[in-house]
Amino acid sequence: MHALCALDGLGALKPNIVLSELKDMHPGVRRHAVRLSGAVSEPNRGGRSGLLPLVADPDAQVRMQMAYTLGEWDDPHGGDALGKLLVSTTAIGIGGCGVEFA
Repeated sequence: MHALCALDGLGALKPNIVLSELKDMHPGVRRHAVRLSGAVSEPNRGGRSGLLPLVADPDAQVRMQMAYTLGEWDDPHGGDALGKLLVSTTAIGIGGCGVEFA
């Protein structure tokens, strides 16, 4: 986790590093990899596709970071994934994020 942030601060973070850390066993590493993915991913080259499975991550903080990250995407896939995240989070009883449906 610290290495990811250090590489980012040095401007040396590469997409392949972030993609590999998205699969780390520690949720804190995955969460920071999601956060840093926007700085290195290339939407037109499929750089974001590695993020999408984390919509179903077992860790709530990783899913919350996914929501923040997906909200920044100017891409219909981001909206679709954000909708899936909201529905799955509500279905497992982790709602309460201030969102109400009419």
